[in-house]
Amino acid sequence: LCSPIMVVGVCKLLLAIPGARSLKAKRSPLRKIIDRTRSKFHLSIAETGCQDKWQRAEIGFSVVGTSHAHVEARLQRITTFIEELYVASIIDAQHDVSTFSGEEY
Repeated sequence: LCSPIMVVGVCKLLLAIPGARSLKAKRSPLRKIIDRTRSKFHLSIAETGCQDKWQRAEIGFSVVGTSHAHVEARLQRITTFIEELYVASIIDAQHDVSTFSGEEY
């Protein structure tokens, strides 16, 4: 039988990119964050807001697992990884973890 539980975690980060003086200058550090995070953790990640702000960016990413604790730990590891790239500062972080039961299958 299939696993009875699927756990989905989503995270939204508000970032400060202090050196950006234009939208073009914002693109390089943001691309570095998105590409390196996607490559290292094999996850879905995208810019989700603040596209018209020079020194702000909002990104969102998601992970899936079978354990609430595992998904929470992964979200924290990914957030720490982004912070330790030292490309942008995290101003705010919000995350949500939802559990889906496989009983309907």
